[in-house]
Amino acid sequence: RASLRSDMRAFPPPPPANTRASAQRPADASPRSAKILDALIARLPPKYRERTREYLVLMRLDRRVLAPLIARAVHVYQSEAVNRALIEMSPVGLCLIDMERNRPVLEHELLRNYAAGAEGAGESLYQNLVSGFDLAHPTATGREYQMAVPDPDGGPARALLVGAARVIYQDRPVLLCALRDLTARIQLEERQERARIEAETASQAKTMFVATISHELRTPLHGILGHLELLARSDLDEAQQERLSRVTQSADTLLATISDVLELSSIESGELGIDDATFEPAQMLERVAMLYAPLALERSVDLDVSLAECTGALYR
Repeated sequence: RASLRSDMRAFPPPPPANTRASAQRPADASPRSAKILDALIARLPPKYRERTREYLVLMRLDRRVLAPLIARAVHVYQSEAVNRALIEMSPVGLCLIDMERNRPVLEHELLRNYAAGAEGAGESLYQNLVSGFDLAHPTATGREYQMAVPDPDGGPARALLVGAARVIYQDRPVLLCALRDLTARIQLEERQERARIEAETASQAKTMFVATISHELRTPLHGILGHLELLARSDLDEAQQERLSRVTQSADTLLATISDVLELSSIESGELGIDDATFEPAQMLERVAMLYAPLALERSVDLDVSLAECTGALYR
């Protein structure tokens, strides 16, 4: 660099054409680099000076203007390609509809299939979308409404949820629509509803069966209890009276169990009533012990029942 500067000091002043070259230089070029560039151009033969100046101007223009613009354009094209891929892969049908002509301006491949199914049934999908938009209730983000579209394969009609809004595209008003297929969700809800109804029907049948069987069991059981009461009034010794008492308590317990089953049926049908009544815990425990006394005696097990002193006589 030092030798180049010394050589440049020996050069004569540049010709008047250098003034034009200096005017073509960018404003951000440093004075030192501008002097070096002018000196180099001055050393060239006259016939190459003008062409060299033009070439240098084009290089600076390409580096500072054209190259950034091309890079930005490439980024824009790449972003557009990514957006197109995302739209094509989306499970939602998208389209822009000219509201004056009821024709699509842009549309998704999925929406073309919906339109083909509607055309097969003699309908216009785009006209139905515009008509549904006019009738739908407006919201903060647009309008939502449902519509049915015939299946192009001949299957059941598809239920679509449409979200639409007015936008401007290429200086003309269009309708932006997003269509989501609700057929699978609606079919699932219908299956769940049928399963719920079947379960309720089965539960009602079970409740009715249990109630019927319980009533049928109570009828002969009341007969058994009546005959046991008559037998208790006859002449029996002490051992027979004790055995008869145990049989009577077992029958009473069986009757109470059947009554509980009936109450369970009433709970399932929502008809259970609560009675505010008193009971004796000592008597209840005695009945339980009398039920298990024969089994304990058979296995040589001592069965004793005792109540704490704090236990009350009656509870409600």
